[in-house]
Amino acid sequence: PRESTRSLLIMAFKITQDTVIPPLPSTERGRGIHIDGTLKKAPRILYCCNNLVVYRNLEEWNNCFINPDSHSKKATVAKFNLNAEFIASGDETGQWDIYGDKMGDDGRIKSSYDDGMKPKATKGITDIAFDGQLKKNDMQLLLVGNGKEERGRRCVACKGGNASILGGTMKNLLSCDYTQGTDRKHFKKLYRICAGGEDNTVYLYGENPEKSGIKLISKSSEHKNYVNCVRFNGDFSKYVSVSSDKKIIIWNSEDGKILKTIADGKGKTDHKGSIYSVSWSPDGLRILTASADKTCKIWNIESGELEFTYTFADKPSKFDMQVGCLWLSDKYIFSVSLNGRINILDPELKQDRPIRIISGHRRVIQDIAYDSNKNILYTCDSESNVIKTECKTMDPIDIKGDPHKET
Repeated sequence: PRESTRSLLIMAFKITQDTVIPPLPSTERGRGIHIDGTLKKAPRILYCCNNLVVYRNLEEWNNCFINPDSHSKKATVAKFNLNAEFIASGDETGQWDIYGDKMGDDGRIKSSYDDGMKPKATKGITDIAFDGQLKKNDMQLLLVGNGKEERGRRCVACKGGNASILGGTMKNLLSCDYTQGTDRKHFKKLYRICAGGEDNTVYLYGENPEKSGIKLISKSSEHKNYVNCVRFNGDFSKYVSVSSDKKIIIWNSEDGKILKTIADGKGKTDHKGSIYSVSWSPDGLRILTASADKTCKIWNIESGELEFTYTFADKPSKFDMQVGCLWLSDKYIFSVSLNGRINILDPELKQDRPIRIISGHRRVIQDIAYDSNKNILYTCDSESNVIKTECKTMDPIDIKGDPHKET
């Protein structure tokens, strides 16, 4: 009877996982972050937090995928391939990995590489881009980052070899993009790579058939400070660059010449701080920019005029600096604040404040308390953030104020 009672107690206290609240994106003051997203299979946003790679379902934010296996050091960027079957991620040591967008049957990530054999590119990866091939063994990957000799390479994604080096760069690269043709003929016609970085230069590369490699088509020092982000538009006919000099420039993908300067950093409506990130609208007619001036702005490409400005607080603090953005669809527009909060922005351009803010933790959770009367969970972390989570909705909410004085 005693053994039977013990078995019943064990069964009664069996613990099962119900909900996982993912961490927020890692950020660093003075640096932008590159976030990615897809509408394939399900609408998802993809980012890095410490050594983790995270994607979250945009219809159910706690429906997530967390990869703890690919990186032992801080992961810096992650991207979906064109059909969102695979994810590539890189870290601050230059190591990168490619894996499917689902966990294996054993609950672990199935890497494309053997344990201990993950390839490295540069001394620290800052951005990644896939080409448009859909088959695993045909996909090519572009990686850029920090290094003395090598700052960027293109290679066969799932093999890690046959690398072509991006030549002509003088300092670390911060951003890159790759045209995504889906068939070989289309791909050849649209083959282009753009990149930018700490030498204030925007680079455009094309195919070099004679050497099966990459040739530099153009480079321009029109920017006078770090080039933080470069992105092609949807049909790859042009690309945009943004910089810490507050300029926004549109370039011709054919020859790398300037088509239009949207902002020179001096106008009344221009950003007043470094621009860290840029994203094209789905129709290619507008762009979204994120800035250290604590705003995001939408610009009309044809007219060059400012259309809308998003703000984030009545009295914004340094934590309201905007370090990343993504215009995923007509329904989904996002930005990321310096404090890691994910801001869901109004796609109808009517509300200048976020229509929702995704909160949570991104540092070690130090303590936890449960209010059984209200069914609320309280957590605090090493950044002095206190979060209240109602267990019915599992929606984390920031407790405002100085936690050492008011809460």
